Amino acid sequence: MKVSYATNRRKAPDGSLLPELNVSGDPLSYGQETVLIPFKRDVGSFKDSHSPAFKMLMKFGVVDEQDDPIITLLNDRSLTLTEADFFKQFKSAKGFKNGDVLLFVHGFNVKFEDAVKRAAQVSYDINPDLQPVVFSWPSIGDPLKYNRDFGRALDSVDDFEKFMLKLVASTQGKRVHVLAHSMGSKVVIPALARLYSTHPKLFDKKLGNIILAAPDFPRETFIL
Repeated sequence: MKVSYATNRRKAPDGSLLPELNVSGDPLSYGQETVLIPFKRDVGSFKDSHSPAFKMLMKFGVVDEQDDPIITLLNDRSLTLTEADFFKQFKSAKGFKNGDVLLFVHGFNVKFEDAVKRAAQVSYDINPDLQPVVFSWPSIGDPLKYNRDFGRALDSVDDFEKFMLKLVASTQGKRVHVLAHSMGSKVVIPALARLYSTHPKLFDKKLGNIILAAPDFPRETFIL
């Protein structure tokens, strides 16, 4: 599965993406990753590492990786894209499949690589023809850093809103389905609320399903 991404994570000098907010004038970076998903797995299952026992058996040559296939990110297939090239791929018949776009926004305690692998797995299991896209805000990826992740999610609302406008403008008839998990709803819900007030027609013509999986919002928020 090829997964395109937009992120407001700051880039390190070596090009890697850091768990820090990019506060420059052009905060978003774009690219594409390739994820291998095993054929022999249950739909909905997610396994991206071997057990300690299996690793020990591999060390002694008793088994190999094919005996325990896992979801793998192919780092040698990583592509960095310009903003123009990122959005151009949705307009090109050669750039992508014919399905709609599934935009995945991860939650708390999620590293960039894990967000990409999860987006590939979910998209593939729902419909292999979907075009997975990740918006990765700078979660630290530490279960003890909830409050810091909370602030970074809120700081990402503006970037996500601007990205959404550009994405829906580039899809040429394809709908964008949004899947936000956990704290990712802190990024998605305020941005969509603003878009609804300023561009209400987007919700009829461009957006499809909006899925909030275990959102970090109280019930009263939706009532209001």
